[in-house]
Amino acid sequence: MRPGTWTKKQRKRQNSKHCIDWAPELSEWVKETKQEVTEALACAGLESSNLIVGIDFTKRNEWTGAKSFRKRSLHHIGGGLNPYEQAISIIGKTLSAFDEDNLIPCFGFGDDKRFCNGFEEVLRHYREIVPKLQLAGPTSFAPVIEMAMTIVEQSGGQYHVLVIIVDGQVQHCVLTSKRKDQAFERQFQLP
Repeated sequence: MRPGTWTKKQRKRQNSKHCIDWAPELSEWVKETKQEVTEALACAGLESSNLIVGIDFTKRNEWTGAKSFRKRSLHHIGGGLNPYEQAISIIGKTLSAFDEDNLIPCFGFGDDKRFCNGFEEVLRHYREIVPKLQLAGPTSFAPVIEMAMTIVEQSGGQYHVLVIIVDGQVQHCVLTSKRKDQAFERQFQLP
């Protein structure tokens, strides 16, 4: 049964802190949905794309997690997958079918880029660096977007999907005027 068709009782269980009994249903729904999205992308004509991942390592993840993730940082490692691990896994499994070279540039806000071989390595690298991180600073997409634009330029214009995973609280995004104009120009260019 899909979450959209849950009964009132099932929704109440879903919203409780102890949701173990509905986890298999949700897991199966996510698995089916990932396959449907992958098939829909292929039917829409997507043959190949490269994936670029940006991850929000700002202090806000602690504040948001205190409210929504059992008073833990959204980056908390241990006791099941955290929201970022879930997002990396779902996005990776969905889009990896289209990534021919399997090299995924990964950026943490303020972190140097690293090329990972597949989304499994993205998860391993994420789990490796999170315990060592000091979360700080405001959310700014500008460096990640600028790096992604450089990667696309260097690739000769190959198709890329930039995925920026954040805590859901985006106040503002500042790009320099020149780079913002370039981004909008590229968005509307035809191949």
